[in-house]
Amino acid sequence: MSVHHKDDSPQSAERRRFLEIAKKAGFTAAVVAGASGALLSSTTAQAAVNEERERQKQAKYTMTIATAYIIGASRSYPIMQLDFKENIQNMTNGAVYVKLAPGGQLGAGGALAQKVQAGTIQAAQHSLSNFAPFAPAVDLINIPYWCGENQKFINLVTSDAWKKEIHPKVEAKGFKPLWYVVIDHV
Repeated sequence: MSVHHKDDSPQSAERRRFLEIAKKAGFTAAVVAGASGALLSSTTAQAAVNEERERQKQAKYTMTIATAYIIGASRSYPIMQLDFKENIQNMTNGAVYVKLAPGGQLGAGGALAQKVQAGTIQAAQHSLSNFAPFAPAVDLINIPYWCGENQKFINLVTSDAWKKEIHPKVEAKGFKPLWYVVIDHV
């Protein structure tokens, strides 16, 4: 029996291949294969999947990073999930394998902060507004007009005063800020 797909475009074939790899090898392996442009070549895709499996097998720890944003949204939302994954894996010499959970797979906003606090996942990206109920000190950022420009925001969250006053309060709530994302500022 044959099945005719209405849409046999390269994007549709790539989507089907992505889902096939995700089902067999896991979502993160499919993302890595897709990011390397290997989805339409079964040999290259299999090599990417094998490399990802080997990395996971060799790692001492697995770290799950969740976000509401899809992979590839980096142009409008500078989350850089694949780069962050690679940086952690490379900087730990493979001791930490990073499993990605993008696109709201594990929730969004406050739900992700709650999962980090509970130890269900190790890291999450969410807005400071969604994080404020868990670590109220960060809500300072929402004072109107305080940092309405990107550079003012960056200057504030990387300042010694912020690190000395805000980070200890956030850490006392069981969190460690990794980076601050500028999305809504002009």
